Parts: sequence; structure tokens; C-alpha cells
Amino acid sequence: LSLILANVVPFRTIKTPQKEQQEEEGNNEQHNQSLTMSLIPPLSRTSLSSSRGLVCRKASFFSTVMSVAMGGMCLIDDYHDSITRRNHNHNHNTPNTYITRTTTSTHHSKLMSSMASSSRKKKSAIRQIRSETSQPMSTNEPFLFLVYHKDMYPKGDEKMQAPKQGNGADFNPKAPYRMYHGDRVPGFPQHPHRGFETITATMEGIIDHTDSLKNGGRYGNGDLQWMTAGKGIVHGEMFPLVNEDRPNTLRLFQIWLNLPSRSKMVKPDYIMHWKENIQTVESKDKKAKVTIWAGNLKDKTPQPPPLNSWAKEQKNDVAIWHIVVSPGGKFEIPAAAFGNEINRSLYFVEGSDLTLEGDEQIPPKSRIDVNAGMTLSISVPPSSSSTSEVLMLQGRPIGEPVVQHGPFVMNTQTEIMQAFRDYQRTRFGGWPWPEDAQIFPREKGRFSKKGKKTEYPPGLSKASNGQDSSLDSSTDEKKNTT
Repeated sequence: LSLILANVVPFRTIKTPQKEQQEEEGNNEQHNQSLTMSLIPPLSRTSLSSSRGLVCRKASFFSTVMSVAMGGMCLIDDYHDSITRRNHNHNHNTPNTYITRTTTSTHHSKLMSSMASSSRKKKSAIRQIRSETSQPMSTNEPFLFLVYHKDMYPKGDEKMQAPKQGNGADFNPKAPYRMYHGDRVPGFPQHPHRGFETITATMEGIIDHTDSLKNGGRYGNGDLQWMTAGKGIVHGEMFPLVNEDRPNTLRLFQIWLNLPSRSKMVKPDYIMHWKENIQTVESKDKKAKVTIWAGNLKDKTPQPPPLNSWAKEQKNDVAIWHIVVSPGGKFEIPAAAFGNEINRSLYFVEGSDLTLEGDEQIPPKSRIDVNAGMTLSISVPPSSSSTSEVLMLQGRPIGEPVVQHGPFVMNTQTEIMQAFRDYQRTRFGGWPWPEDAQIFPREKGRFSKKGKKTEYPPGLSKASNGQDSSLDSSTDEKKNTT
């Protein structure tokens, strides 16, 4: 790490404050701002496939975790087409070269259609539609990162392991499931973060969480964890295959929400939102349902975010909704309280058919940027053969420079370098667990331990926790006893 710090200028990803978006028709076909990546010494496209520069597996949660043992660093921007791993034994004689990419490249961010052309008779809330066929997906401020995990894990063995062994960086998008950075248990062993928040929203499957503050827990199947990394935390997220008699399907969203400069060095913390407490809104015909992970909807008040979150202030209007619409169903997204001051994007992640505003057909795996100051109808035609799922991300832009280097997100290069030094010196409190990829016993149910306090989902207690059927399929009473 010392060699890296001495010889490599950190990778830069800078988002300038977003320009005020125009509402006039005909002006909605806008390209997103360019991101300039500067590596000194640089990587040419040729060197990306050479022994001196190895392309990282497509990122998921934390494929950009720095690994001193690997002798290099992952350099990543917060968009999905710019992930490269550099070995620090580079050729110092290589001429300086700069690689510039835009978020609207024809390969990954193709503008599929202009939804507000001057020929339209009605004013549209849709600003643009773009393809999102790879992970992670692109985001607007105040969000930094989004990935949708869908892993069809098989039955686990007696040690909650998968049948295959991971290679340390298994992100193969064509495989039924991925091991990520795990060995026999898939997941993400201990890794650091600073300067932002992670929101892990689960639909299926479970996660075992451990961190450098000696906190730990197990959650999933509808639970959400909201963690403020703040000045620095090391945590692990593993996916033990607890079911021995049926598949261990995992579906979740991992979302990175930025922190303003005043909050980047706050004390790290996390909170659990148990599925029993998470608010939902359902249509009268039961064909549309919205799970509210953040942000008010109708008369529903969501679980509160952490104390120092950007989402804590009402004026920032942060909302995260999971919208599920069955064939023949419809849901109307209301206008945001602060109108077009707010960024709003929809991600069509599951299903084959989706219609917006009654007549706009949306291709699967798309991101739709919309005017948050207008209502928007979402529907699935009755003839569709599948249910469609949409994630909505909404919030006020922070409007500050963003410099991201792997798992650290700050405002300046100097702050990024300091983050590396601090991690090298303190390890953000060190790792108090016996294993880098720590998991809990199979019979352990859902729980969250923070300091000396252990929290359980509503209706569960320490005595009954081992009988949580959503995490353990065993019917053996002995196995289910904590």
C-alpha cells in the first residue's frame, strides 16, 4: 500500500453540480455530463488486457475493495463501464494518456428514445430512457451506485457452502449465481468504506453482517439495512446457504447514497428496518404494490434513516420505492414535494412489459429519468405474461464535487489520499472477528447486535429466534433451538 500511495495518483471521478433541468418540450433529450478518468501512469485500452492492467470483474457491491495482498488497486468510477485494476509495478516510461468516457456512451448508456419531442401533443414527465444491461447501473445525484443482485443459489451443504469454489472475483453475469469475493460461502468478506452510506434492501435470501465496531447480525427476506460509513468502517456481508432442502435464492438491491461534506466524517452507524415494520401501499385491485424503503407515500410514513443521512432532512426529499405491478395493474407516482428540484429515476429490473403514461412502452433493463414535479402512471398490460418490478430512486442533488476511489467517496483527491493513510494506520478500528468472511450458525435467526444491545424482529425473541422459518428450513426441533 505504501508503494501505491507513493507512486499512483488516485483515480478521479468528479460530478459537477447538476444543471437545472428544463421543463420545456424539446429540451429533454439531454446528454449526461462527461466523466473524465485520469490515470498517471495511464492505462491505454490495449493495456487493459495485458498483464500490467487487468480488467476487474463487473462490480457488484464492493468489487472495488482495495486488496494489498493482490498487489494492486481497483480504480472505479461510479458508472458501470469503467472498472480497471492496476498493478503498482507499472511502466514509469509509459507516456501520460487520459481516458475520457461519457455516461451516454453508445455501448452502455445509449439514449433509446426521446420521450418529450416537440411532436408530442401532451407534455411528458419522461425525460429520457437509457439501457441498463450491465451492473452496476448508472445513477443521478445524490446516489452513487446501484446494483441489483439476483443469484439462484442451490441447496447448501452442512457448512452452508455452495457446490463450487469461488475464484476471489466471481462476477460472471451469465452464471446462475456468483460467488463474488467469497470462497465456498458467497459474499463480500471484510472491506472498508468511508464518506457515504450503503442501503441494502432485500427481497429474497439472507445476509450475515459483521463490522469493525463488533456489531453483527442476520437479516433478509424483506429486511433492509441502512449503514452510514461516515469517517470509516470495515464490514463484511456474506450469503450463507442456510437451506439444505431447497434453493437459497438471493435478490436484493445495494444502493450507495452520498453524504455531504459536513457529514463525511461522522461516527459510523447502521440501523435495521425489519420487514414487519416496513410500510407498503397497495392498489384497490391488489395488482400493484409499493414497498416504501425511504420517503413518504400517501399516508404512510417510512422507517427513519440514520441520524446523519442526507435522507434525514425533509427538504432533500429522498425516496426509495420498490414498485411491483401485476398484469392489468396500474400505479400512479405522485409529484415530488419539491418538484423538479429533485432528481427521480426509475429502473425496470424485472418483467417483460411496462407502460408509462398510458402509451410509452419501456424496454426491460432500462433506466427512465423523469420530471419529479409531475405525476407518472405505471402500468402492465393485461396480456403480459409476467409481473414487472421497478425501483424508484429520488432525491435532491447534494451539489458538491465527488471524488471516488474504490470504497472511499470524498470531495477532494487530498481527502481520498488521507482515507488510504487512515485505513493503513488504523484499519478503521481493526477486525474483531475470527474470520474475514464471518457467518453465524445455521440455527441463528434474524437479529441485530449493536454494542451490548441485541435487537430482534417484531414477534421474535432470543428464545424463539432459532425458529425463524424464513431463515432456516429445518423442521428438526433440536436444530432450531438457540
